[in-house]
Amino acid sequence: MKPNTEPTQDHTLVETIKQCQSGDPTAWETLVRMYQGRVYAMAFQYLNNHDDASEITQDVFLKVYQQIKQFKGDHFLAWLLFITRNQAIDRLRWLKVRSDTQPKPESDPDFVDPGLRPDQHFEQKHKQSLIYRAMRKLAPQKRELVMMKEVQGLKFKEIASMLGLPVGTVKSRSNQARMELARAVLEIEPEYGEGGST
Repeated sequence: MKPNTEPTQDHTLVETIKQCQSGDPTAWETLVRMYQGRVYAMAFQYLNNHDDASEITQDVFLKVYQQIKQFKGDHFLAWLLFITRNQAIDRLRWLKVRSDTQPKPESDPDFVDPGLRPDQHFEQKHKQSLIYRAMRKLAPQKRELVMMKEVQGLKFKEIASMLGLPVGTVKSRSNQARMELARAVLEIEPEYGEGGST
């Protein structure tokens, strides 16, 4: 599974953020389009519910809109996902207070590239579904690490800062989580080990 890479040093991203900080509504729409899928994907992994993940996504971008002028640095994705994580955890706490029952897992979001040929679309969707199903078998902390490192492509230092842990601890736990994910994938689909990889 290839991690998504953020265009951290991308001139376009830097300029878009500057324009947002200057109050440009077009730049804001561009920024939201660039990252709403990633915010939603992370929120969904915490909440397992499309409606809750959609609400969290809206809440996150409202918070980002309110705080964008204070943003400084070149780690926008890490900052954005830190806000997403906090919002999702707050929502989970609220849901636990409201109800003792755990929501049933819903079907996974579809982030397959619509420009693919039908056979490629099917293959990518199948792989995506397999990874999501395998991630559900992991403990929440390990699922969180897989989401941050392997899916979102954050650096170990960024994850360590977000979780308040030493970098070495994050590396060790992330490697363990990745191995567990690989085992979970093979439990679900043993033949995947013959031609695929995580």
